[in-house]
Amino acid sequence: MQQSQYAIHLHNLKQLVEKEKVTVIGCCTMLQELAGLARTNPQLYLETLSEYEQITQGQILRPSNQLLIQEGDHLEPLGFQVSLLDKEFVTNILNNMKVPSNAEGIFSEVEGLKKDYGKIMETTRLEVLLTPNLVNEALCSIVGGYKDWFKHFHIIVQRWFIDMFKVESYFPVGQLPHVSALLGYVLTRIYESNVLNIKDRDNDFFDRAYFTDAAVADILITNDKAFARTALRVPSREFEVLTIDELTLLIGKLTA
Repeated sequence: MQQSQYAIHLHNLKQLVEKEKVTVIGCCTMLQELAGLARTNPQLYLETLSEYEQITQGQILRPSNQLLIQEGDHLEPLGFQVSLLDKEFVTNILNNMKVPSNAEGIFSEVEGLKKDYGKIMETTRLEVLLTPNLVNEALCSIVGGYKDWFKHFHIIVQRWFIDMFKVESYFPVGQLPHVSALLGYVLTRIYESNVLNIKDRDNDFFDRAYFTDAAVADILITNDKAFARTALRVPSREFEVLTIDELTLLIGKLTA
């Protein structure tokens, strides 16, 4: 939204926020990736960070991994308000990020997390195909299995949930928005990789965090076509996925 052609829409969005007609929810995932801009364009970085601070008004989601662990360990759904960071803590984070050298340190961690993620996931996929129960299977049979598996998506997500958190008694994962979102995204990527031959990307590591972040939101905004494609394919998704251009149309309707 920082590009010149979106300036009026950003202005209108800020007015809608001020009038409490819409709520813009920020996330730590976005702040982590935004920090990389401090290295290449410090001025644009600071301007963007300032705009982000204005439109989110202190409403930043807690890190997705924290929300996942809390939900899974306690088997209690975390709603919108509980998913937010304390506003004083948000202020401290943003103030620290206004120092470009601090931002560069944050982005270095991001680079480390993303590094070779796509390659690692592809290696893992190939290792799965070499397990005894699959090694002698024909490729068409394996693909067919994943297609059938995707048809029973909610059952597979439930099984993964039980295995992931060692849940002994039956508890519907659909009641846990963040856990359900993460597993939905991960399983959809596995389906895409094995059935549609859509390779994993390094950025998938953060895309799944964005998808998890959106679990307590109404709309996820992204111009990343590959990410949007996957997000729209997840059967358990409970929020809309829009591009920036689609968001501008929505802003126009709300300001008319």
